[in-house]
Amino acid sequence: WRKLRAKARGVIWEMRAYIVIIGINGLIVFALFGFKALYEPIERFTKILVGLMLVGFAGNLLLARPDLLQMFAGLVPQFPEGAAETLLPKWQPAVVEGGKIVKEGAVIDNLVPVTALFATTFSVGAAFYQSYLVRQKGWTEKNLKQGFIDSVIGIGVLASITLMIMLTAASVLHDNPNVGQLKSAADVAVQLEPLFGTSAKLLFCMGIFAGAFSSFFVNAMIGGSILADGFGKGGYIDQPVPKAFTVLALATGMFVALYVKWTGQRPVGLIIFAQALTVLGVPILAAIILGLAVFPKAGAKDIVPLWMKIAASIGLLISIFLAARTAVRLILPLIN
Repeated sequence: WRKLRAKARGVIWEMRAYIVIIGINGLIVFALFGFKALYEPIERFTKILVGLMLVGFAGNLLLARPDLLQMFAGLVPQFPEGAAETLLPKWQPAVVEGGKIVKEGAVIDNLVPVTALFATTFSVGAAFYQSYLVRQKGWTEKNLKQGFIDSVIGIGVLASITLMIMLTAASVLHDNPNVGQLKSAADVAVQLEPLFGTSAKLLFCMGIFAGAFSSFFVNAMIGGSILADGFGKGGYIDQPVPKAFTVLALATGMFVALYVKWTGQRPVGLIIFAQALTVLGVPILAAIILGLAVFPKAGAKDIVPLWMKIAASIGLLISIFLAARTAVRLILPLIN
């Protein structure tokens, strides 16, 4: 019996990652169908996760003590190294020596991190979904000021979190000869330990978990609701079809995560690819939002200020440019 228990514990320990992945997804599915009204619980839960991110990343930033002069110098816009000469992705042919390929052909694109960062922070999908949330809360034109203030606070908090992550990375990891290859979030956390101690791993992983959990849950919910609405089956998360499509989105992500874990692939490249790929759909949603703002419904008041329309137009142009770059990068390996 002792040997059997020891063997069972060993199997569970080896399978712990798979158990966690399936367990978290199962917990979310249970919450989806367990609550009759999901908006308020999700709103409270998201606030808790954002609070965890603030604590985790702010703690790391305080310990990093970034150089203020270099920090303000970083506000000057400039291209990443080598990107000014390659605004569009380029194909680097394979290297052949002695009739053998010693280096495979590859796409050279120095703006991939920028594109992925844009896809992560310029969340047009979330902005588009705000129209669903506003209707679900029963807001009208009378709540316009309140909604604007909420939006500014929300965007400001998330932008601050992004800035804290980048400042910490620039302070600790950039040009650090002791830093090896950073292929996962765990690698980044480990590299923080020499300076911050073991608390760094806890703080960093707490922030990463909160960000990842909130993103994949909320994004699955957004995708499920909008897809159901597109089929005319309702767009509110409390309705059965949006819940079903949300589960489908979660299941898709879960199977990809299980496959990556099973094959032993490094997920960082896949994550960057997925984030960059989302840029392709951003211009469509951005154009719809801008169209609704510029051409309001017949009989409705034009309450969107001109400066906001101009800002949205600039965002649309940037999203189109990055989408075109992403499309070129995906096509180049197919034609070479």
